[in-house]
Amino acid sequence: MIHATNLEWCYVIRKLFPNQLLAGYYHNSEIQHCDKNILTNAALELDAHIFVSNASREYFQVALPDLDITHKCYVVHNGTPIDDYYHKSKNNEKTKILFVGRLIPRKGVYELLNAISLLNIKDVKLLILGSDDFYGLGETDYIKSLKDFVASNGLSKLVFFAGYVPNQQMPKFYKDADILVFPSIESEGLPLTILEAQAHGIPVIASNVGGISEVITHGKNGFLLTTPGNVSEIHHYLDLLVEDRGLRCKMGRLGYEIVSREFSVESMASQFLKVSERIICRCDLSSN
Repeated sequence: MIHATNLEWCYVIRKLFPNQLLAGYYHNSEIQHCDKNILTNAALELDAHIFVSNASREYFQVALPDLDITHKCYVVHNGTPIDDYYHKSKNNEKTKILFVGRLIPRKGVYELLNAISLLNIKDVKLLILGSDDFYGLGETDYIKSLKDFVASNGLSKLVFFAGYVPNQQMPKFYKDADILVFPSIESEGLPLTILEAQAHGIPVIASNVGGISEVITHGKNGFLLTTPGNVSEIHHYLDLLVEDRGLRCKMGRLGYEIVSREFSVESMASQFLKVSERIICRCDLSSN
């Protein structure tokens, strides 16, 4: 069985491998930003559709209401390595807040900076990891505007831009962080950033979009923003977590337990195997 993540290539792959089962694998942006004609062709051409969250599957089905594709849709939640990730004690002099993601408007970075500027407590540090794309080293107008905001609001001693960081270097940043903020404006699938942070025992403040609520339970292992990217809410929940070390530890520990139990790479591999077997069995039955 072939897994395809680029829907525009599905037709070509089908022509090259006409006798192979072909499954689309969707993280979320493939659906959200895809032309409807391409999405429709993929829905018809593919033997199965695998999504990283229940929310992504629902979005796909709602986007194509005239097609009967429910029987072809499956969910395999993302997973993250767990071993040696959790570090209970963090004795940071300043509370370290982390943002990890692309520095583009829909990720809510400007909203996060606004919330940071409202904090009365100045013994915090915000570290922003990421660039305009997954590997970019350039500086866009949007990134320049973020840095200008930091400078003009007297935040230069609190906010630091680290740029793109390779995956293999990410654990050292997670191990040192106290809070992760994920304030996306638009829908998400099931962000690995959130799973990785939880695997390190970090409480998460995130927008309640896409599949994020499938891992974060509001008030338990993090906080969910009622309105995506809402500055007042981000500020409120940051204030709570910065002030209360015990709450950070409690939420972080519960997040670690949830991810270890339900979102490990082993769990993901097991789900993939079961789903693959179901797809093969269904397709064998339909061909007879």
